[in-house]
Amino acid sequence: MRFALALLIASVALRAEAPPTVEETGLVDLRGILHCHSHFSHDSKGTDEEIIRAAKKAGIDFIFMTDHPSEGSVTSGLRGKHGDTWFFPGAETHQLLACDLHEPIDGAEGTQGAIDAVLMQGGLPFIAHPEEVKDWGLDGFLGMEIYNLHADTKDETPATWVKKLLGYRGDPEWIYTVFFNPQTEIVARWDELTRERRVVAVAGNDAHQNIRVLGLQLDPYPRTFRFVQTHVFAERQAHDPIVDHLSAGHAYVSFGLFGDPEGFSFTARCGDQDLLLGDEARWQEGATLRVVLPRSAEVRLVRDGKVWKTEETDDWTIEADRPGVYRVEAWTEARGKLQPWIYSNPIYLRR
Repeated sequence: MRFALALLIASVALRAEAPPTVEETGLVDLRGILHCHSHFSHDSKGTDEEIIRAAKKAGIDFIFMTDHPSEGSVTSGLRGKHGDTWFFPGAETHQLLACDLHEPIDGAEGTQGAIDAVLMQGGLPFIAHPEEVKDWGLDGFLGMEIYNLHADTKDETPATWVKKLLGYRGDPEWIYTVFFNPQTEIVARWDELTRERRVVAVAGNDAHQNIRVLGLQLDPYPRTFRFVQTHVFAERQAHDPIVDHLSAGHAYVSFGLFGDPEGFSFTARCGDQDLLLGDEARWQEGATLRVVLPRSAEVRLVRDGKVWKTEETDDWTIEADRPGVYRVEAWTEARGKLQPWIYSNPIYLRR
């Protein structure tokens, strides 16, 4: 009896010291899309109206437009709030998602020049298509895609594409899963970079709505938006909160098709500091991490790029027993297979 009571007291004490969830800090979970093309790009005919409607249908709170540079793509592209969604103009250029631009950066030379040009006007530079990047000795980029939908299709065989078409009419929402593979090499590159500095992970939807076969639109905007999203925790849906919190790494990537992630939280308590995913602090003995999910899943706690602990849970508090770059992956069963559901940005507990 005494032993059981001691366990209960210890459990209550641990819960009392657990870091607050993100929701308890007053921030809300905003669903977003990065890397979206429209009629301003040479390889898309998507209209502003179609994108606005698609965002509403998919429940998207913000979209960073990244058209291939063309006349009017930045100055006349979607900007501000339209319908239920906040839009930010930008460009895909020089292996970069140049987000939240006020004027074009067409004259920039190379990726480093483009990064510098984006920063000069207060924009957000993310590495696009990292699988194609040869030189990682770049300075100043804010973050990178850890998943790109278009890149995920590049290694598919003709047989796989036939399989996609055959399964299309019966189960169209799941068509992307035919070729879906976690981009493990890109995630490993990201982990390597975060050992040195904060690098914000985002998803690249690479939405074009331009693949039409035998009269079937294989990639309508709503489907692409629902498949994967970049979530940002912010005070409210507005320009500055979204930009500020995305810049701080208060964000995570979710494959929304595998389950609604609303309610996810990754926080820490280190000394007298409460930290959110993306935050950085000097490690102190007794630092604790907390992961909360809307439903139980396989939680993989990654430290310095390697899986450190695994637990099937929906609420997990654990001591961070040494300095490290800590992040969360949540995996869940979908279509008879364990699938990656959530990738958090790290909490950086430095020496």
